[in-house]
Amino acid sequence: MGKFDEFQSKELSNQGKRLLHEWMAIDKLCFQNKRISYIVRRRNVEGLPVEYEIIYRIKSFIGVMDPEEVEMEVNGEKITKTVRRPVTGDEHHMRISLPNNFPSAIGNPQLHFTTDIWHPNIRSAGKFKGRVCANEKELGVKTNLTTRIIRIGMYLQYQLYWAKDEYPYPEDKTVAEWVLEEAEPMRWINLDEGVFTDSGNLSEKDRTRAKIIVIPKESELKASGKNILRI
Repeated sequence: MGKFDEFQSKELSNQGKRLLHEWMAIDKLCFQNKRISYIVRRRNVEGLPVEYEIIYRIKSFIGVMDPEEVEMEVNGEKITKTVRRPVTGDEHHMRISLPNNFPSAIGNPQLHFTTDIWHPNIRSAGKFKGRVCANEKELGVKTNLTTRIIRIGMYLQYQLYWAKDEYPYPEDKTVAEWVLEEAEPMRWINLDEGVFTDSGNLSEKDRTRAKIIVIPKESELKASGKNILRI
């Protein structure tokens, strides 16, 4: 007997039908995609999931190192710049909590990372550490959970981010400033130029190995003589 059979034969509430549809779609996405998996963490009275743990296996930034000085060439002039190199991680856990009034304009899914993430649209520290800004105003009530899961995966890949201090505004201003002032000039990531931490397409069924942007260590840069970056 399949995991969904007992629910398909039940008379479910309208919300229950939506929850079952969401569960089946998430299960299908994760079955087709080895880089995303899920665990059901909590169910409602109908036995349907209302809280998930989503596990991403994607190369992404989880923090930054202590500041260091590097030489850069800007418009033919060498300058010394202080930067903080990114720290990368390969596995990230996000909790999806569905309120009792989901789906509705005031019943949006709550997305929250339980592992460290360094991204301008995810809070990196403080009381609200891990909170994700998925821009629900743009997505709308009808957007399903799999679309959100893929969207946040693209956040981790740095294929999606908003770091400018203007609408819809970054969730974490500290990370946003780092992106604009350090990461983009150093070309660790750059949305306009197509430089990501992970270039895989999370929507595809059959995937080839993603091209990963490897951040070299300071010692490796000095040994190779490539510590000067030209922009």
